[in-house]
Amino acid sequence: MKTKKLLDNRNPSTAGIIAGICKGDLWLNDHKNPTLAVTYSYCVGGCGIAGEIDNGREYEVKEFLERVFEDLLLQGIDYFEFASEDPKICKQILPLFSEKVIESEEEYSYRRENAFDEMQDISDEYVFQEVKDSLLDDIIANKFKNNQIFMKRFIHSWEGKEKFLKYSKAFVAIKADRIVGVIFGSARYENVITIDIEVEKEDRKQGLGTRLTQIMVNECVKEDIIIQWDHVESNMASARLAKKCEFVLFKKRPYYWFKIR
Repeated sequence: MKTKKLLDNRNPSTAGIIAGICKGDLWLNDHKNPTLAVTYSYCVGGCGIAGEIDNGREYEVKEFLERVFEDLLLQGIDYFEFASEDPKICKQILPLFSEKVIESEEEYSYRRENAFDEMQDISDEYVFQEVKDSLLDDIIANKFKNNQIFMKRFIHSWEGKEKFLKYSKAFVAIKADRIVGVIFGSARYENVITIDIEVEKEDRKQGLGTRLTQIMVNECVKEDIIIQWDHVESNMASARLAKKCEFVLFKKRPYYWFKIR
């Protein structure tokens, strides 16, 4: 498939799926010579649109997107949430569904390419480990309580251990025999990894998110990997953590959603 022209390293979550690196749903308007692609990423929780729409062919695009909608509905997803690196695409798509109630907010992307000199102080009850080799096997084998905090991301983002270990990185915070926090590389394109972070509710406000981020950044810097942090403006907790960890704003774009049916 001729998909190279659809790839853009500003958005690893979309480009990684198109390139076949990470896992997600992919729709192409033409499998032999695609000019438009739609992806769905579990960790993003929405769709990315890449390519271009020729003037005068909007009706074909509407038919294509309606086929995408049918597939989303079969997965129990009844909202079309989407963004594109090219604002022109969204301006062409929105009038096609003018009968819908379309909502939007800004989505922000940050990157950090330099290591941390100092690390967040954390209670000794927490242990931080990189997820690879035997630890990955133990998590898959359900040897930790709450392994789903990692597994739900792993299953939906990567086609098995080999691809995860080749292209991604993840660290977990462990307390006793329970995984209480994770920072997870959910997508990759070229040398840019998109991260996803979660800390269990009862272990929040202990600095775990900061420490996990610092560990992840420092390890990625060693391998010349750039971390990208995306969040919509309504996710204030994510915005605060990105600011605390001194990530630099890389870009922003509109993020839209409407009810499919």
